[in-house]
Amino acid sequence: MQYHEGVIETLRLLKQHGHKLAVISGGFNVFEERLRRELKIDYIMTNKFIVEQGKINGVKVIVDEHKEKNLKKLQNISKLDIDEVIFVGDGANDIGIIKSVDYAIGLNPKDEIKPFINHNVEKMYEIVPIINNIENKK
Repeated sequence: MQYHEGVIETLRLLKQHGHKLAVISGGFNVFEERLRRELKIDYIMTNKFIVEQGKINGVKVIVDEHKEKNLKKLQNISKLDIDEVIFVGDGANDIGIIKSVDYAIGLNPKDEIKPFINHNVEKMYEIVPIINNIENKK
């Protein structure tokens, strides 16, 4: 798995400025430990493979199309207020969570979410000045 351009540097910079980072993905936990280790992600919510005797025996669905429910769980765990959340997403399965936060940034967003996002960026590093601007307004 390769990261998109600017992801490593951007997330390091955000961590240096005291931000908590979370991933809520409908994908699977195959890369979860790598994300924690390499990108210093604080919270990760993904679907889990059930492995028995070295073979995948099923799937535990944790993240479905209602990602906003996972955000609520994350808020309870992390003690974050909803107005502290800045969401970055790209697809139609993000619409519910985008509607539940004050600030949403589309990273190469699909057309379906463009009406719901506050900002549209093409490269990950472009979110840094947007986040700084949002924080300066608070």
